[in-house]
Amino acid sequence: MASTETTVRNVIVAAIQAIAVTDLGFDNANGNVKDYLIDWERPEKYAQYLYSSVATQKVVRCWAVQVAGHDEWYATGNQTARTYTIDVVAYYQWQSGGTDINTLTDHARKVRNAIRGLQSNLGGTVDRVLSNTPFTTELKDGLDDKLGLLIEGRTTYVADVVSPDW
Repeated sequence: MASTETTVRNVIVAAIQAIAVTDLGFDNANGNVKDYLIDWERPEKYAQYLYSSVATQKVVRCWAVQVAGHDEWYATGNQTARTYTIDVVAYYQWQSGGTDINTLTDHARKVRNAIRGLQSNLGGTVDRVLSNTPFTTELKDGLDDKLGLLIEGRTTYVADVVSPDW
């Protein structure tokens, strides 16, 4: 399998979708897992992007994956070192009492385990995962007047591969 931003992104999205109903509480198969961050969505479509069905309720719950690649300038024997920065981001509805942040933290662990299930080569799309950041959370406001506060959780993986020089 060729290693591209698309192939890396697709295996991670599929890993999250595989646990959407059983571990993340979505009502529908594949859940609400996007292959791009909300930063790249049109503002009038934020609600459509974020809302999903959980326990037959319409709530803000969304996972997103964005992959950016960087190729070294020099290639050797038509091979180049490519580094991927992989952002895995969750958007959850804020509620008082802490159940929201606790649910998100629990789900982040399950997503991390699903990604780990791809092994250190992310399903054969990279040579190895070099690092990842701790999962961090913050309250977000101002996306849309109707949405209110959201919790955004994020972790970033860095992976590399030696691949054909495109």
